[in-house]
Amino acid sequence: MTSPAGAVMWQVCIACGARFDELEPATRCRSCGGLLDVKHQSPAVVGQALRNFFDHRSDRPTVRPSDHLSSVPLSSGVWRFQELVLPGAEQIVSYPEGNTPLLRRAEIAAWAGISDLSLKHEGQNPTGSFKDRGMTVAITQALRIGARAVVCASTGNTS
Repeated sequence: MTSPAGAVMWQVCIACGARFDELEPATRCRSCGGLLDVKHQSPAVVGQALRNFFDHRSDRPTVRPSDHLSSVPLSSGVWRFQELVLPGAEQIVSYPEGNTPLLRRAEIAAWAGISDLSLKHEGQNPTGSFKDRGMTVAITQALRIGARAVVCASTGNTS
């Protein structure tokens, strides 16, 4: 899909194909009521060069917990991939989340019949939940569209 008039990000209705600006706060199409899907251009750098770029970013020190708002991509396990997540964000709301460790457990790998198995320990995110990864993007987007409040349905740590 090509971007509209040089846009880095945009939204497309999954039902009728109508296009909307990336800062459109609605989640449904004004024309047909279909859900909006976020689209963005692929980064200009690809392949190993892109991997090297992301790897270099992961070497940066993690922000202090008091630095919740940053104007640059963080060494967060989410925001170090900003060009693939939310390329238009200039102010990022992060605690930080992500960069949880990969754990290797031979016993579980043997039980699963897999020679090399890694488990992601999402319990080491700020709230102890994998949902922190999505919430940093959601709250950053809420800031971008000028939301004065957000509502979150949760059965646990997300809220």
